[in-house]
Amino acid sequence: MPNTSKVHSGLDYLIKLAEMATEPLFGERAQRYGYGARKGFDIADIIDVPSRAVKGAVAPMLSVARKPLSSMVDLADLLPQLAGDPYTSETISQALEKAGVTKSPNIVFTEGGSSRYSPTGSWMYPFADVLELGMGRHSKLGRELLGRKKGAEPVTVFEELSHARPGKFGHDIQSLMEKGREKGGIPEHLSRLLEETRAKGVSAKNVFTKEGMVEGLLSLPALLTTLASYAIPRPEHLKDPASRRSMRWYQDAKNMALNYNDPSGQYAINRGQEMLGQTRALRKGYWENPISQGYMRAAMAQSANPLNQLAAYFGIQPLGR
Repeated sequence: MPNTSKVHSGLDYLIKLAEMATEPLFGERAQRYGYGARKGFDIADIIDVPSRAVKGAVAPMLSVARKPLSSMVDLADLLPQLAGDPYTSETISQALEKAGVTKSPNIVFTEGGSSRYSPTGSWMYPFADVLELGMGRHSKLGRELLGRKKGAEPVTVFEELSHARPGKFGHDIQSLMEKGREKGGIPEHLSRLLEETRAKGVSAKNVFTKEGMVEGLLSLPALLTTLASYAIPRPEHLKDPASRRSMRWYQDAKNMALNYNDPSGQYAINRGQEMLGQTRALRKGYWENPISQGYMRAAMAQSANPLNQLAAYFGIQPLGR
């Protein structure tokens, strides 16, 4: 962990940030085994140093920008209540009929603030095809001033039913979101933003056409504020993809049974070169195993070819015969 005990002012913070941005990509032992393992300043560092500097500066800004969103969402939720009654467990069938749902998901009214659809359920509701409608609030201010909701507003119900459609029918968007979650970071953020934008558009259309012009207009602020909560990335979306974090773990001699008696790391490099020399089918099998992939990327990082170093850095499977 970096020593931050001497950071007492803004200037101290900037100095420490500059020191951390110029530190090696990995610890000394990890460098022996992983990509970026060449001595000196290599292609991986050229990418990583400015990348980490930008992320370090942007993450606090995102936190500040996101801070008021929960309270704004709670306040915007008040407007649709002026136009009519929300849907309850007794009247939710009317919303399903208006939305043209012929096979209803398992609908649960919960105490939480968020509403969501899950094709596989959750830890609390393990059965599949679950639509959870939250009766709570998103912020502490909302909980203290507004209390529990009386039901689910049409704008929320129609949006969650829209989320349910790709989950039910294996839509391409669902597949895209799964790929985004696998990669993490910005790909995960963008795939989620696409699905949320689509669902909110469907919800707006249904509220205007099924509930009336007044309900539709009063629902727009709620749609826009919740969309903003997805449009502004979370700081964790700036983190490296899971594949890179996994490789850092497996390439560190502390966490991986490579060969502790080989300080040069040559064992890992030699093993990776053997795997890279195999057929494409065999290499694909090796690549699926994190430890084997670590060997291969260690060997790729030692290459004099910058493209091989880039492939090792980003976790791109090598091509070939």
